[in-house]
Amino acid sequence: MVAATDLLALGIRLMDTWERPSQKSYKATRYRNGLLVALLIACPIRLKNLAGLVIGRHLSFDGSACRLELTAAETKTGRPYHAAVPAELTPYIDRCLQVHRPTLQSTPKAGREAVQSTATADRTAASLSGHLWLDRRGRPMNAKAIQRQIGWYTEQAFGRPIRPHLFRDHAVTELVDCAPEEIGLAPDLLGHADLRTTRKHYIQAHGMTAHVRVQEMIAARRRAAAARGDAGA
Repeated sequence: MVAATDLLALGIRLMDTWERPSQKSYKATRYRNGLLVALLIACPIRLKNLAGLVIGRHLSFDGSACRLELTAAETKTGRPYHAAVPAELTPYIDRCLQVHRPTLQSTPKAGREAVQSTATADRTAASLSGHLWLDRRGRPMNAKAIQRQIGWYTEQAFGRPIRPHLFRDHAVTELVDCAPEEIGLAPDLLGHADLRTTRKHYIQAHGMTAHVRVQEMIAARRRAAAARGDAGA
């Protein structure tokens, strides 16, 4: 398992190093992908909901911090979802909306609708409406595209891809490991109807961790035995 703090750090690192690519669109997509990773681990919603986030409808600013809100009709469990985005991410979201998302809207390959919206006099208003996640052609990203981007960057960072749905396991595992007495908060974190579903997530994640640790121990003993054999020879 990868610690939730490491996933958040990855997202922030991608946003902090957005200037590395040479092309504007790649700078913007690097920043967007960093925000995808950081926002998902901070508010581990389902991939379908992540892909469908609309500025002003699902993502809002209440004067002090950003919030994510989903209606009961939009969630799998039929329960509304409300979450405050960590204040640390507020300036990153603001930069995305003010700088990088407009860049994607105005790329030469942008679709007709995006070009028309950015051609209006009030370009700032255009950048603060519509789907949060845009691809390099200025079109809304679908779930598969988001999963592909998150998988690629997490594989580069941790040696294996971490699919978006596993972010939920990572988040609740860290909560229970760091503050087991707060397990009662986990259903709200994941948008579950009750704790039983959350426990299934945690048990699965914890079981994966146990298997990895046992395998690491076995591998370490094999290496130690091989070293003793080489020394004896």
